[in-house]
Amino acid sequence: HEDGGWGWWQSDESHPFMTAYVVAGLSEARGDGIAVKQEAIDKSVAWIKKDLDQDKNLAPDLRAYLGYALAVAGRADTATLDHSYGERVSLSPYGTAILGLAFETRKDARAGELARHLVSTVHENGEEASWPAERDEMLDFSADITPEATAYALKLVSREQPNSPLLPKAALCLVNHRDQGYWWNSTKQTAMVIYGL
Repeated sequence: HEDGGWGWWQSDESHPFMTAYVVAGLSEARGDGIAVKQEAIDKSVAWIKKDLDQDKNLAPDLRAYLGYALAVAGRADTATLDHSYGERVSLSPYGTAILGLAFETRKDARAGELARHLVSTVHENGEEASWPAERDEMLDFSADITPEATAYALKLVSREQPNSPLLPKAALCLVNHRDQGYWWNSTKQTAMVIYGL
């Protein structure tokens, strides 16, 4: 959008989650050698920082995701990450994993601490492991987002504890719980699960 943010459509308002999602995606693509216009990332990073300054009532998971996107873009905002860490008891497993991944990009030891916390709160059921989450704070609605939370927890734990016996259990859980056998609940959820796997 003209303001530097991104929405679901060309003509809607810019949305914090969508803007952060695009910033993280473009930044990762650029890191993998894809040509990305720096201006697009710069304008979106500025939009995120402005939103963080203006909206003091962001949901904890969403604030962590904005901090994560900035970190992936190489523009980590220490105040945002520290704020999220300070309210970590309010984070869902999804938000905890996202914050841990943000710290991991900075080689901050708090990534390992958050991974250990996730390991201590895992739900195991036979050969499967998951991190249940019943509210999507990124989009502000109630829904079972356990697959997304599990995927991001899997991603963080795989980086901090690569030999954890939970990793194959979490991957199996994700693969076993696809809707219709091919995808998860939505395109957003499918993308997030693939990203985590």
